[in-house]
This record gives sequence, structure tokens and C-alpha cells, in this order.
Amino acid sequence: NNIAEYKALIRGLEEVKKINPERIDVYCDSQLVVKQLNKKYKVKNKGIIPLFNQVEEIIRTIPGKIYFIWDRRDNNFMADGLAKRALAEEEINKRKKAAKDLKIERKNDYFLVSSSKPGKYYKVDINIPQCECIDFLRRAGKLKLECKHIMAVRNFLQKVERKRETKNRQKMKILILSKMVKPQVWENAFNELNKKEKLNLEFIIPKTDERETIKKYLKEVEVAIGGSFSKENIEQAKKLKLIQIPFAGVDKLDFDLYKNCQGIYICNIHSNRTAVTEHAFALVLALAKILSLMIEIKLGR
Repeated sequence: NNIAEYKALIRGLEEVKKINPERIDVYCDSQLVVKQLNKKYKVKNKGIIPLFNQVEEIIRTIPGKIYFIWDRRDNNFMADGLAKRALAEEEINKRKKAAKDLKIERKNDYFLVSSSKPGKYYKVDINIPQCECIDFLRRAGKLKLECKHIMAVRNFLQKVERKRETKNRQKMKILILSKMVKPQVWENAFNELNKKEKLNLEFIIPKTDERETIKKYLKEVEVAIGGSFSKENIEQAKKLKLIQIPFAGVDKLDFDLYKNCQGIYICNIHSNRTAVTEHAFALVLALAKILSLMIEIKLGR
């Protein structure tokens, strides 16, 4: 809580110094903090020392006189609420960080989560949720927070759900007609960028005449990178939702062709090949998320 007080004080002083006040009265419900700032107590806590030093640095930039005054917490409900909120956020972030390294073992109706001590596991019932660790029983429970073991189980379940969604996700077909970047470079770049998102992508890289390729594949792809299209092409492109054209192709684009195609997004970019591929992948990712959301809406989720 004292750390939260210091952080709030730093934020307040940063704002106040902009108006060059002649006098500042700072009310704080922590006697320890007030006495430290008034030089009656020495700061010994390693977590507070850098915050105290930061306050001192800010004070030196403020010409006005600053008074630190202790005020009972009961006299300031708003300050009390802000302090509790800051403390809760700090406690949550601390547990989130610790939860990343824990191992999860799934049982029939509960989970076993590893401890920081080798060979020690805690039982977690995620349905309640409840954990048998000391943190949950004594501290997290009182603060109405989840312990790191419960957070670890939630992370585990989210990963399982993402894998399931990835497995069930329909394949997105991408027709690569761009001449700016070699076809294989496109595929390699997309695969590298896709390691995290794991979109289900299928690349169609033409090895024959472009016009024949467009005629053959455009009706089944959702994304086309590069290329120029005729009215006949667009009419048969029932699934097409995104076209990326290089900057050099803008002057050749017949915009009248797309006036009645409100379901197709058209974009371009003028940069190096790395930027072009990253831009294209970002658009594909955005499109995939839109399609996923549309499916969920249809299913009533």
C-alpha cells in the first residue's frame, strides 16, 4: 500500500508542477510515508527507496513549498478507493507474471499446479474458483484476487481453446500474383509471421500464365496479393474479400470495377518487400479475426 501511495504521489506531483504553485499541501493516509517524506523516518525498504528518490527529484523542480500531511483513511474515501485499486493492479500483475512459469496437470474435475518449490503441487478447482495455497487462503482471498495458480489454470484453458479454434478454423486461401516479391519469399515471410497467430493458410503460387491462374483460382480464394482483374474476374470471385496491390499498380486500377463490390477491401503500400509482406499479413490477420467474429455471431456466442 505504501508503494501505491508513492506512485500516486509521483503522478500528482508531475501534474502539479506544470502550474508552478506557490504552495502544495499533500494529504496522505500512510503515517510511514508522511514521516519518510518529512525526514523523520529513514527509508529502508528496497522497493520504496527508488520511489522516494524520484519524489525528491521532482520536489527539486518545484519552486513552491510542499507540506506532507497525514490524514486518516476514514476521512478520504476517494483516496482510499484509489489506493486499493492501485494495490490490486500491482498484486494482479505480480501474480500474472509468476503464473507464466507454472506447470499444469489436468485431472477429472480439478487441476494440479506446480509450486515454486520442486515437487510441490496445489489443487485448483477452477469452477469455484478455489486453490489450497497459502496466498489464496490468506491474502488473495481477502483482496478478492485470484492466486497465481488459478491464473495459470485460466491461461492453460485459454491455450487449449485457442488450439481447438485453430484446428477447427477454415483454411484461408491466398492467391499470390505479386511481381514485387518473389512467390516463395511471400510464403516464407508469411509462415514466419504466422508462427504466433497460427492462421490456417493455403498459398496458391502460380507457375503458369497469370490470366489462366486468375481464371482458375480466383473463385475460391479470399485474398489476392498483386495482379490486375477484369469485370469477369471480379464477378466470379464469390469469396474474395481482400486485394493488396503494390503502389505501382494504383494507376492501372479501374476503380469503377469495384464500386458495387462492397465486400472486397482494396489496399496498397509503397515500401520495401519486407514492409509489403508484413503489411499484407497484418491485413490477412485482421480479416481472419473479422471472419472468426462473424462466425461466432452467427452461432450466437
